[in-house]
Amino acid sequence: MPTGTLQIRQISGHSGSAPGAGMQREDEVCKYIDVTTCIGCKACEVACVEWNDMPFQQTTFDNTYQTMPSTSWNFWNLIKFNEHQRADGTLQWLMRKDQCMHCEDPGCLRACPADGAIVQYTNGIVDFQQENCIGCQYCVTGCPFDIPRFDPTTKKVYKCTLCVDRVTTGLEPACVKACPTGSIKYGATEAGNDSIELRVGRLASTARPFLEVADRGPGIPVQHRERIFEPFFTGNERGTGLGLFLSRELAQTNGATLLYEPRTSGGSLFRIVFRDPERWVA
Repeated sequence: MPTGTLQIRQISGHSGSAPGAGMQREDEVCKYIDVTTCIGCKACEVACVEWNDMPFQQTTFDNTYQTMPSTSWNFWNLIKFNEHQRADGTLQWLMRKDQCMHCEDPGCLRACPADGAIVQYTNGIVDFQQENCIGCQYCVTGCPFDIPRFDPTTKKVYKCTLCVDRVTTGLEPACVKACPTGSIKYGATEAGNDSIELRVGRLASTARPFLEVADRGPGIPVQHRERIFEPFFTGNERGTGLGLFLSRELAQTNGATLLYEPRTSGGSLFRIVFRDPERWVA
């Protein structure tokens, strides 16, 4: 993968510091995934395959809506579906985005003996350089999340690169770009910590548990606030207008209420109040 202007923090099979370390400051990046707004459309899966020019493969049906049983050398991004049966017999979908975590201390890089086969950039992205891979698969055993995948034809190992070629040019990863509900967000770690707030607690009046998510963006215009939960309504130039509608429907289906409040300091606050706490006890 092209490195562009990205500076390297660590190199596999390489003792000592990386060349040029500390010469340029780069913000660490992260990907925030809000599974409560994921609708399981698999747009991120398709975008990943198409952008990375990977050959399409036959999907595997195992009595769920999950595309594949697991990731593979040519399928780096998988939405996992877990069906949970509640006490009343109804089913709840629990979805999770399965892909490389781009660890702070990558186990794959620590395990790899090949010089330059795995690099970690100063922005946190962990990238595989297949031209330096020797096919030993130590990275596969070194990863605690079972992510790297071996291609028996090329004898190389592959995984998600967080679209380092896009990030280098200032673009967001393909999966983030393709997500229709905005459940996948990407940006600098420090900026993310400042712009998104998460709070969990209990309402003092009823003792019902709640979850709050707030941002410090421009907020929702006054003329749009009464319609934000309507299907297909959006005040943006792009988007489906389904994210908040589906989020509210999912909350109601699972015994909760989704509320919106404008913040006096700017931005928006969304609160999910659980009406029946016993349904959410693990």
